[in-house]
Amino acid sequence: MVALRVPWLLPLTLLAVFRAASAETCPDIGIAAPDVVTLTTLSSDKKNAILIRPDCTFEMIPTKTNPADASLTDLDCSYRKIERVASLPSASRVLLHVNNLQATDFSKYSMVDLLIGWNSLSSIEDFKFPKNLRGLDVEGNSLSKINKGTIPDSVQYLYLTSNKLKSLSGISMPSSLKYLYLMRNQFSKLDLPDGILGVNLDNNPLTSLDNAVLPDSLESFSCVECGLSTIRGVEFPSSLKEFNVKDNSITKFEIRQSDTSIFNKVTISGSISQSSCEDDKAKKTTIKGNTFCVISDERFNAKYRGGTESSGSKGSDGKTSTGGKSSGSNASDNNSDEDTSDGESSGSGSSDGKTKGSKSSGGKTSSDGTTTDSDSPTKIRGSGSSDGSGNSDEYYGSGSSTSSGGRSKKSGADGVNAASTSSGSSGTTTTIVIIVVVVCAVLVIAAFVGRRYYAAKKDRRDSELNGKFYVGDNTPHSMHPTGNGTGSGSGKYYSGNGPAGSVSIAIGSGSQEYLSNDVRNDETLIPFRIAQDEIQITKELAKGGFGVIFSATYRGREVAVKQLLQDKARDHSAIKGFMDEVRMCAKLDHPKVVQFIGISWSNLLDVAVVIEYMAGGDLKTALHALPSAEPQHWYEPSATLKAKSLVALDTIEALVYLHSFESPILHRDLKARNVLLSAEGDAKLSDFGISREMSIDETMTGEIGTVAWIAPEVLQGERYSEKADIYSFGVLLVELDTCRHPYSKDVDGDGTTTGPSTSHTNTRIAMMVSAGVLKPSASRDAPRALKQLVSRCVTYNPAERPTAVEIHFELRNILERMSMTA
Repeated sequence: MVALRVPWLLPLTLLAVFRAASAETCPDIGIAAPDVVTLTTLSSDKKNAILIRPDCTFEMIPTKTNPADASLTDLDCSYRKIERVASLPSASRVLLHVNNLQATDFSKYSMVDLLIGWNSLSSIEDFKFPKNLRGLDVEGNSLSKINKGTIPDSVQYLYLTSNKLKSLSGISMPSSLKYLYLMRNQFSKLDLPDGILGVNLDNNPLTSLDNAVLPDSLESFSCVECGLSTIRGVEFPSSLKEFNVKDNSITKFEIRQSDTSIFNKVTISGSISQSSCEDDKAKKTTIKGNTFCVISDERFNAKYRGGTESSGSKGSDGKTSTGGKSSGSNASDNNSDEDTSDGESSGSGSSDGKTKGSKSSGGKTSSDGTTTDSDSPTKIRGSGSSDGSGNSDEYYGSGSSTSSGGRSKKSGADGVNAASTSSGSSGTTTTIVIIVVVVCAVLVIAAFVGRRYYAAKKDRRDSELNGKFYVGDNTPHSMHPTGNGTGSGSGKYYSGNGPAGSVSIAIGSGSQEYLSNDVRNDETLIPFRIAQDEIQITKELAKGGFGVIFSATYRGREVAVKQLLQDKARDHSAIKGFMDEVRMCAKLDHPKVVQFIGISWSNLLDVAVVIEYMAGGDLKTALHALPSAEPQHWYEPSATLKAKSLVALDTIEALVYLHSFESPILHRDLKARNVLLSAEGDAKLSDFGISREMSIDETMTGEIGTVAWIAPEVLQGERYSEKADIYSFGVLLVELDTCRHPYSKDVDGDGTTTGPSTSHTNTRIAMMVSAGVLKPSASRDAPRALKQLVSRCVTYNPAERPTAVEIHFELRNILERMSMTA
């Protein structure tokens, strides 16, 4: 019996082995099924990535040319729950935001930028990064420490946003770091690495910047919504170009006299207002509309750097105190142990070539003649007068010497050298004058050469940065992602075009341009700003030529969020247009217009408008879902829509509102797609992307909207008014009636006009409409009153079209007649 069972057991065993092997290999791609969601590549396709799930479902993810920089390629694998990266195709920039990444070795890849934010990482010590990595984004994790050597020294752009950091003391910064992003952390005091060009500290609890140290190289500083109230004891670098302290209440801002020239050149964003100065020796000074309290450099040094402030006097020997004790001894030997500086004189004219002041280990003379002690930030500038006097309490010296230590005033040659005799004074004076002239000439030449050198250096640096990772106030951030999201990088956009970014430094193409309509600078919109972490993106709803709309939740309410597309977020004209749309939405408030709720941003590229969520979708989709156009649907509800006449009435009410402004607002893109429906079927007007306010006695030019809905005068490039909207409303009535495109070939027209099918090009439609030989018409079975109204709305002559108020009146009459006959 045992022998007989063997032939039967062998096939069964082989079948079990086959099934087990089949279960371990995904049949469609021939790769072993992973135990977690894995990103890898196929041996036959090294240009694209493949995402494989444990159930063997998979997704191909192609590398794409970066829209902002054709020399870069992007691999966007964000929002896909990836845990393991087995292999990657060749790509310049790899985006792995909002996944569940485990420790990964990226060192074998030659990528330029790596984005691994929002992966719930508490440490990146087990990650390995490419040695030539330029940009690293680890925002939205829980990092508190980064050991030396973890981040490659090549990294120039580092994102540590939203990591709950309180200090940088436990983080080893790369030596090449240029731009540092620390938004939304928990910094309460400043601790910045040397050598950086820009820092963004927005939304940190930095209530005070007392005695903060800024790197000498710093060009851009941003601390928006930090709760800042006091800034004192800060030495501002001469390299500073942008200083952004918007949305703070700064009431105490004290600077050195020497810093006034810096702030006269700096772009200041935010309001600085002080009713008085707490230091009785400070002088209130207005710079670019902001009020500063200015103290002398000497007093600054005494208050904040441990020096001792002098009485403000100067001896004829040219001694100037800059924090050390003032010498009251006979200065004829110019060699007091207490306050003799080792630094060389900068035109002070003292007999031994030295300037009295606080002790230092050596000084250096800059191209403008300023002497700087290497151990002190205090600057001394000689007056250049023949008496050789230095500067007093004020930054710039007067022209005369004042008694110090009881010495009498001197003038002329007597003030040049206290030790010289009267017989030699004339010759000494002549010699010093010659020396001063020569030194001045040398300094002028040095200043000119230096200016040319640094200008060329800046141009080279800007050129090198152009097209790189992130820079400045335009680097994208967006709503804090908490939902699963759908699509690539739902709710968050990243672009490889460099200098554009989030510190307001925006050095790159298209990002540094001034936006006159920037909503972030509009004080009337500040009350509508919504913190990004209050918005939870859930899924993508729609995508158009310029923007994308997501559904989201805000304080328990379902809302819609609209942002610019990734490739449009760096287009200056697109950004400007979007700003106009946001401002227009904020201006409107009517029951038949989609409600504006607020705006949210962390920088220029992720500005989003939050609006009312319309659960019924758009009117076009609802119309196309109907199997056919039935005349009774004008006064009876259909499967997807309430009575069409009510929809038309809702829409014209919105148009009446827009046209009722003192300067009428033109929608300029009125069509079924831009009419949204609530869950109850109420219609509301939306999409004010190209809406414009028309001044009194002014009409507009320029083609707008979508061809089939555009009035003839607009197509001809002539001036137009709100009557162009009326034409579009007439076309919308045709859409409502036929449930199809205005010139669709399957529409049974009333025979009054002929028209092309939708297979005809927009160019042909435009030519025929502008020539007056084509206009849309209602269907043959449409109510007679409706046909007449459509005909009046789309008449060729704008003056003959009715106003929005007249149309509203006629529609009300049509409804009343229908209700009476029903």
